[in-house]
Amino acid sequence: MNNKRKNIIILGCQRSGKTTLTNLLCKKDNSYSIISGDCLLFAFENSMPETGLKVSSSIESKSPRFVDFLSYYLTGFKRSYKGQNYIIESCQILPKDLKEN
Repeated sequence: MNNKRKNIIILGCQRSGKTTLTNLLCKKDNSYSIISGDCLLFAFENSMPETGLKVSSSIESKSPRFVDFLSYYLTGFKRSYKGQNYIIESCQILPKDLKEN
């Protein structure tokens, strides 16, 4: 039996239960870190406004650029927290923009 845990990405529109599902999964198995894509984008928008990424932008325009930023963020996360699995939950990403990592 393979006990290796997988990272999880939960996407959906606002108020669809992403955070509730994430919290339930973490309560059942507390070996995951929670990464809120929405909080990351808000912080990114406010700390680096020159990028033009805004929470209020259309999802079609921000999703590919945000996924690039998130990939870079996860590279640092994996380096700093070796072996730590995560759950990303967000309404800021289109599934078509996700890449295998």
